[in-house]
Amino acid sequence: MELINVSKEIEKTYYLQSEKSFEELLQAINLMPSYAIANVTKEKHQDIYFDTTDKFLANLDSTVRIRYYPEKGEQYLSIVCKNLGVRREFQMTMNYGDTINDKEDYLFFIEDKLQDIYLHRFDFDVVRILKGLKKFLSIETDRTINEVINNQGFKANACFDKVAFTTKRNKMYEYILEVKLDCWHNDENLYFYEKFVKELEKRVILIPMNEKKLDAGLRAFKQTESKKIKVVKNDENQDNDKDKKE
Repeated sequence: MELINVSKEIEKTYYLQSEKSFEELLQAINLMPSYAIANVTKEKHQDIYFDTTDKFLANLDSTVRIRYYPEKGEQYLSIVCKNLGVRREFQMTMNYGDTINDKEDYLFFIEDKLQDIYLHRFDFDVVRILKGLKKFLSIETDRTINEVINNQGFKANACFDKVAFTTKRNKMYEYILEVKLDCWHNDENLYFYEKFVKELEKRVILIPMNEKKLDAGLRAFKQTESKKIKVVKNDENQDNDKDKKE
């Protein structure tokens, strides 16, 4: 089944100083007289991002990922394309445990969306190139979803995310708060949403996250690449020193 994401979400995302900040946020919410936590759920998912060695997708400002929900036994293939300032995301269901190259349907799905977005301007075999897709980044999210309500119909999800970014040679953790409005986007609920977020900002140090999780992960990937270049240069310098001595 194919899904197209066209809905507009209202959300704010912040970096936290440490995992301890989750406890501080929980205490802050419990102390708010106008809001209450109605329900708490936990969820884990892993995002694996792919590209070719010559960065075919990155050069098109596109990304391909597989999202795994291990506890549900579900996984989804998605492609995000950006063209002329417009961002579009497409998604299809995969058989759990499959990789991109297990079925040609997965590659045809990606190729079809690229052709549509970029107006069929490719005059080469895109599927053949896509067969060279390799994993370059993993983002694992351990999420606690706190459903926050008031007595006037307002509902929002305060998501506490412990995120691990993993590349071949590097791993880093971030702690993230994501606050999503989960009810009608009318003026009254928007007012309650802004009020709730401002109350959190007063009680806990929140650093606005002006990037997507993927962007944060790409920083980890670039750090890995820069370390690799330094190692190569150091090896070259050592070889040159040996040659001079000889």
